[in-house]
Amino acid sequence: MNVAEALALVYAKPYEPAKVKEIIEALSEPFDEEYIQWKPQTITKDKKKAQAAAYIDTRAAYDRLNDVLGNGGWFDLAEVTFTNEFGKKTGWKEEEKINPVTKCLVTIHMGILGVGLHSGVGEGWGADDNAYTIAFAQALKRAAVPFGMGRYLYDLPKVYHPIDAYKKFVEPLPELPDWAKPRKPCEVCGERIRKVEVNTPNGLRTFTVDQLIANSMKKQGKKMCAKCQQAAGAQKKAAAGRPVGKANGAAASVVQ
Repeated sequence: MNVAEALALVYAKPYEPAKVKEIIEALSEPFDEEYIQWKPQTITKDKKKAQAAAYIDTRAAYDRLNDVLGNGGWFDLAEVTFTNEFGKKTGWKEEEKINPVTKCLVTIHMGILGVGLHSGVGEGWGADDNAYTIAFAQALKRAAVPFGMGRYLYDLPKVYHPIDAYKKFVEPLPELPDWAKPRKPCEVCGERIRKVEVNTPNGLRTFTVDQLIANSMKKQGKKMCAKCQQAAGAQKKAAAGRPVGKANGAAASVVQ
């Protein structure tokens, strides 16, 4: 399939504007925090911190496309080329050298049936064994951004985070602002589920949104916030004739 054929396929049965808007909004939703990775960029002069750039990998992109559109609702076409050799400077001052290098260029044409087609270009150094994989991942995500997927990551505030001697971020990793986190409502009260700090016999413990949801799905069969889970637990105790009071697992605070 070439680009012209891809365009014909995409627009063979165009969706109504309302349907297109619905798809774009679903693709634009923030990703679960487990999908977000951080890459060090500009490093401070003292080499103690680096600007943190958030990104998603191809696995996250494929999962989102398949979740929203299904396996048959989208496609991608890849075009691969290698540049001619050109000179790349390495070293500094008297140690400076110019070495011949090439680049692997990948262009991805991503089509969503009934919505549209967008293209993105990625690149990797030709001498790298993973040149194609790197270039493909870049191109795929860049082709997906015009559809709204991951676009919000470009609007994140600039954050400088501590790095170690290997230029890797020191844990805990940078925290996303609240608006950049997925909106997961409690199925009982309707409020957004947020991670909480809980008093336990072993001290303060943090439960993430995913952990709270997993726990409530296992015990109650629905997505519930910490407050509603505690209320459900108290009701269960009361129904069984057990004393209800403040337990060690009471939430100390909701982490905003």
